[in-house]
Amino acid sequence: SRGLRKRAREFIETHEIPVNPYGAWAKSILETHPDLKVEVMNHLPSVGKYVQAHDIVTFLNRDVVKGRYGLLFTVFIASSKRWMKALKFRWVWNHLGQY
Repeated sequence: SRGLRKRAREFIETHEIPVNPYGAWAKSILETHPDLKVEVMNHLPSVGKYVQAHDIVTFLNRDVVKGRYGLLFTVFIASSKRWMKALKFRWVWNHLGQY
């Protein structure tokens, strides 16, 4: 409530609408380290024809890569799925039956 009161008083004094900071503080590691993005892009085709989000997790879980980019934790599968979408990789489920 203090933050809301502070913003309301600022609006009354300046008549300027405050900027919403939602989503501005979270940056993807692919945005902050463009060389990591290039390295992941080069690694994924070397995996083979069928690439999974888990391949990104195992690649970033290597000690060499962690040390190079200062990663303290492993990357989650959900994050690697978002990265695959950002890197323009697509995947489909294997179809079973007659199509």
